[in-house]
Amino acid sequence: MVVMAAVMDMAAIAIVVMVVMVDMVVMMVMIAVVNTTEEVVLVVTTDMVNQLPVPKDLSETPDLINTGKLPFTDNKRYGNFFFKRLNDPAEISKTVVDMVARRLPAKYGFDPFSDIQVLSPMHKSETGVSNLNALIQENLNPFNPSLPEIRKGDWTFRRGDKVMQIRNNYDKMVFNGDIGRIVNIDLSNSLMRVRFDDLVEYSFNELDDIVPAYAISVHKSQGSEFRCVVMPVSTQHYIMLKRNLIYTAVTRARELVVLIGDIKALAIAVHNDQVSERFTSLKDRLVGI
Repeated sequence: MVVMAAVMDMAAIAIVVMVVMVDMVVMMVMIAVVNTTEEVVLVVTTDMVNQLPVPKDLSETPDLINTGKLPFTDNKRYGNFFFKRLNDPAEISKTVVDMVARRLPAKYGFDPFSDIQVLSPMHKSETGVSNLNALIQENLNPFNPSLPEIRKGDWTFRRGDKVMQIRNNYDKMVFNGDIGRIVNIDLSNSLMRVRFDDLVEYSFNELDDIVPAYAISVHKSQGSEFRCVVMPVSTQHYIMLKRNLIYTAVTRARELVVLIGDIKALAIAVHNDQVSERFTSLKDRLVGI
């Protein structure tokens, strides 16, 4: 997001630009339209956590987390927050799948594809994005011998799969983080069609831009919003257990947050307020434009 404003004083006009979650293409276009004789002030936020809105019904839980306090963790629902205590990673994954495929749709009427989003801190491990995607696909969209499939890397795409675009594509007008459903796989023409807001067509050699999205990383969820968020919390994710990650995850939900896992892992995350430095070379890139 880019917010631009002109500020006039007695000497000159300064263009003040607030930059939030902008890729290099958008940044280059923005710089190109600014007259180099004018003064440009970039205001770049490095604290994405505090830029995220907190739904009113969930505000108590994020507030507790953001101040280093544990939310309620006694296997009861408090407002729109629920923590299911489990220790074994395999049991955590099994329960995540059960929540998405059966329990939450039955109790609250959530659509498991469009309303519920599983978030995980990491891609690897029993409770990571990759394994959860495979488990959820087998429950929500299992193999059907009468329907075509296409294998790409470690993943088999099926009609009906929930998928995410992972790179900006300005020709197709589909962008990093967009989530859709596969509506057709045309083996004879090597094409796959995905319904986002609009129908987007991919040749099979473009499928590196698409990944399964039954489960996604917390990082990829930034800027998005879902009716219900389900998230495993495990010491398997020790390196990623930080307060801002848990805060980001719970604030992605509009109506319900379900955390499933180890109370020890949650405590580690809530009490760890360290933020990793990011080395983007932004200054050097801007100087070179």
